[in-house]
Amino acid sequence: MPAGATHQFPGALGWLYVNRGSNLGAAFLFKSAVELGMSESFGARHLAPRERGEGYRWRTFTRYLDAIPLSYPEKAWAIAGAARLRPCRVPVGS
Repeated sequence: MPAGATHQFPGALGWLYVNRGSNLGAAFLFKSAVELGMSESFGARHLAPRERGEGYRWRTFTRYLDAIPLSYPEKAWAIAGAARLRPCRVPVGS
């Protein structure tokens, strides 16, 4: 196993948690975009919901995530993996 590989899996889980959570947030943003006259075919395609609702997808994802046994240090690595995405945020209006 490559050096540091023990951190990679829990870190990837943290990254996935943030990534899937952003899809859940997009569903709320899409509702606001519709109020502004946008749609999945005009101006808000990237926010449009998939066939199954994001709430369903989020619950399914977290159920699988919760079933993965992680030690205390692995949970810390997962949180660190999620935290590494914070610099990727872009303030609204910039």
